[in-house]
Amino acid sequence: MGRPILVPSAGPNATYYHAANDVCWYILHGRIQAWFARSDGSDRRDVILEGGDFVYIPSGAIHVIANASATEEASLIFCYIGVGNTGDAKTVWVDKGTD
Repeated sequence: MGRPILVPSAGPNATYYHAANDVCWYILHGRIQAWFARSDGSDRRDVILEGGDFVYIPSGAIHVIANASATEEASLIFCYIGVGNTGDAKTVWVDKGTD
């Protein structure tokens, strides 16, 4: 479990997925631009998430986030399902740069 805070204009995180677990997010506040895709990059979906949104991300789904606002911070809580810590998630890095 963790709580990242995205500063205003925060660019996208690295492109990755977890091979060993599902993930849940609860958006606490702000607006988060996210995209999701299958592990091969197909079926990409772009969304804007806002405070109060709940997201379920199945194992193997690529997920990338960025702050959608240039002036307001955003925050979410995440929880890994079925593993005890981030090291057990078997994270696969697709692209360590920005989107």
